[in-house]
Amino acid sequence: MDGQVKAPSSVKALVSALLAIFVCPIIGSILAIVFGNATMREINESGGTLGGSFEGRFAQIVGWVTLLVVPATILAITLVAALGGSTS
Repeated sequence: MDGQVKAPSSVKALVSALLAIFVCPIIGSILAIVFGNATMREINESGGTLGGSFEGRFAQIVGWVTLLVVPATILAITLVAALGGSTS
């Protein structure tokens, strides 16, 4: 990894993943997936001359997990609220 330059989209991928975690889950997760895929593509096409695979993979994982967890959480809260109010 000495002397490797990071892929141009690796920083965008990492920032998008952090955005997905802390600020705006849906938009951030979509951006993290897109930029993570772009980062991994750039690294694969470079033949090993570009680095940043950690950032790309991290963004992909965070993006998909956030994209799946947030709607599931919203659905669960909605169901609990709806069923919680109907018990007597």
